[in-house]
Amino acid sequence: MLNHINMNVLILPKVFFDEDADLSHLEGKVIGCIGYGHQGHAQSQNLRDNGLEVIIGNVSNHYAEDAKKAGFKVKSIDDVAKESDIIMMLISDEAHAEVYKNSIAPYLKKGMVLDFAHGYSINFKLIVPSPDVDIILVAPRMFGEKVRDRFINGLGTPAAVDVYQDTSGNAWDICLALAKGIGATKLPGGGAFEMTFAQEAGIDLFSEQAVWPAIYEIMLLALEVLSEAGYPPELVALEMYGSGEASEGFKAAAEFGFLKHVFELSSKTAQFGVLTKTDKIMPAKRKNEVKRSMKDILKDIREGEFVSEWISDQKTGNMIYQKLLDKALSHPINQVEDNLKKMFRKK
Repeated sequence: MLNHINMNVLILPKVFFDEDADLSHLEGKVIGCIGYGHQGHAQSQNLRDNGLEVIIGNVSNHYAEDAKKAGFKVKSIDDVAKESDIIMMLISDEAHAEVYKNSIAPYLKKGMVLDFAHGYSINFKLIVPSPDVDIILVAPRMFGEKVRDRFINGLGTPAAVDVYQDTSGNAWDICLALAKGIGATKLPGGGAFEMTFAQEAGIDLFSEQAVWPAIYEIMLLALEVLSEAGYPPELVALEMYGSGEASEGFKAAAEFGFLKHVFELSSKTAQFGVLTKTDKIMPAKRKNEVKRSMKDILKDIREGEFVSEWISDQKTGNMIYQKLLDKALSHPINQVEDNLKKMFRKK
């Protein structure tokens, strides 16, 4: 399956752990977390639990109220930008450019640090940073809820780290200290992987646009085929992912390896089925077609076509996004899942 990878040209990325990072580089500094959403609440709490000073910049909404209830000082984004030594951009990608232009850029001073949890805005030049500040990347490879849960339970969370602009000469020290502060360098489970802004943005977007759509379509096709053959759709959904077995499989893949986990945890019946039917469900001709499609998607990502398309849709009020979202939410699988949840609730 991986016969086309040239193992001779692969270069292992550098990985940083607790002993490579020093929280003292953050002592006496005010860390301004912009946004208290999925990543914001997790990273800010982890940093605070490590004894660091964190303030929250957020518009007046339920996220701001959540931050207040958690005991944080919550201020306007402008005020946080004025008061902070390190600014963490943890709001949604589509809000980055406007917030940076109006509420952050006017207050940047030489020696400040601007941290991103995604390479998107810097890589695609939606933000062209001031030359006077350090620009770093600390991007956890998990949802914010897991970043927090793992920290509480003594586990690390893998993250991508990079320095895009080192004006002070200390950007890497700050970058690794922040990574340690949120739990990214902690073992077991963690490790801060050196990954450029461009690599992080490219891999992340490719996963979202080429990998998960294929998984979604396969799942929906399986539901259709089995339902048409007379199998109850609720039981199909239960088998495919509703029981949690699929998610456990992905966890096992992370531990044992994507292919090896099948042989470690599955019965020989399952193994034989996987090994004999892979080429039937994805014959060589279809593989080549899918690979060409993936290459086209990657090309659009790297050349900025996707970003232009997304920005254009935002300017028209998210018409394309909303139409596709409505279509997805009207799919019969949503009713199937509601029925399955009701079945679980019954005693």
